[in-house]
Amino acid sequence: MSSTAEEQNAPGPVLDMGPTPMRVILGRVFTLAWPAMMQAFMATVVFFADRLMLGNHDAKELAALIPSGTMLWSITSIFGVWTIGTLAVVARDKGAGRMEAVKRHVATSILMSLSLGALVAGLGNVFAPQLVAFFGVTPAVAAAGEAYLRILLCAMPLTFAALSLMSAFTGAGDTLTPMIASGVSNAVNVAGNYVLIFGHFGFPEMGMRGAAIASASAFGVFALLEVSFLFRKRSLLPLRARDLLGVSRASAVRILRVSMPAALERFIFHAGFIGFARVVTALGTLAMAAQEALIAVQSVVFLPGEGFGIAAGSIMGRALGAGKAEDARRGAKVAVWMAVTPLVLAGVVFILVPERLVGLFTDDVRIIWIGVPALIIGAFEGLFLGTFQVLSGGMRGAGDTRTPMLVTALGVWAVRIPLCAFFGLAPEQFFGIGLGLGLRGVWMGTLIDWIVRATLITIAFKRGRWRRMKV
Repeated sequence: MSSTAEEQNAPGPVLDMGPTPMRVILGRVFTLAWPAMMQAFMATVVFFADRLMLGNHDAKELAALIPSGTMLWSITSIFGVWTIGTLAVVARDKGAGRMEAVKRHVATSILMSLSLGALVAGLGNVFAPQLVAFFGVTPAVAAAGEAYLRILLCAMPLTFAALSLMSAFTGAGDTLTPMIASGVSNAVNVAGNYVLIFGHFGFPEMGMRGAAIASASAFGVFALLEVSFLFRKRSLLPLRARDLLGVSRASAVRILRVSMPAALERFIFHAGFIGFARVVTALGTLAMAAQEALIAVQSVVFLPGEGFGIAAGSIMGRALGAGKAEDARRGAKVAVWMAVTPLVLAGVVFILVPERLVGLFTDDVRIIWIGVPALIIGAFEGLFLGTFQVLSGGMRGAGDTRTPMLVTALGVWAVRIPLCAFFGLAPEQFFGIGLGLGLRGVWMGTLIDWIVRATLITIAFKRGRWRRMKV
């Protein structure tokens, strides 16, 4: 007697062996989180290296990263949002043992990434001058930024493919493979910058264009390495070449259904980020310089929350797929505590040696004087920032992208922007009621935003809507 395709692909009976031991959950969380943190750390290193090399080559090229880099970040984040859906559906079906469905999700996500990347590349190049001109920079800076933007827009198909595969591996429970691919591609980026920006080893000196070519090449290497890792016998996503042709309309619908609320969340966030930046720029050049130094210091603090958020998403998605909602809940709670512990310790360091930390990026005592009080306020963000990062990442992995979107919208637009403006700006800058506390006022508003978001996401997590999500 023949069986249907659904019966052939269905998982075997799940035996309820009781709650998973806590030591096992701890091991799973850490095993998933540390490669994700290392990958984020390597990206941070490249972030600094790019700016250091361009700054030493030509000051206007460093300035050109503000319009071009901001636009690229926003475009990649908003239009690459389907990767959240990819992680969720891969994790759910991987946990349920439906490997044929997982293969279709991967093939479909790759096709979506290449198609959308080509569309973004074409439209982006048409409107590249307007995208850069929006920031009102000088002609020389605009020219450098436009050249950089055009080259990296052309690489969008490979960029999106790399992000898609990274999400697929993560959903399958493998964060080590993306870390390895990221490490190699980051090395290509740094080496390419050194050779092409300055013209070493017989190559022409290309400056900003050289940096863009190096970055585009790095994304290409990242994508090709991840594709090659799909075909390893020990891969958690063991595909054959013909599996890449198994594109499924049903997979596309599932991926997009999960991703759309996340797309709105990212749009809300990036629109809010522009509003937040406008508040900071209204405080003047010294405050802007201090803010850049503080963001550089705090970028390291984001690593644990980002890593454990990725781990929570993978664990919760696969646990729900296996019918173990309690394991999903316990895994997320463990991830929260493992993330906030180093964040709280980092806050202690911020309080003890704030002058030294800000002084790493400037020797201007005026900038240090502005930055130190703000950094001390930021020292108290760790507990709340980490909680929001991990629980929102876990809920997205479970398929609940709507709740983080609503919490982000409320936090950014109802809390952060109005409070940062109220605390930071002078009365004449904010409807006659601003307190004029400067940058420390801005960071007070940011701290309250993280407190509100952490509180709301915790309440939502305990209510358990994520347990009932169908992806």
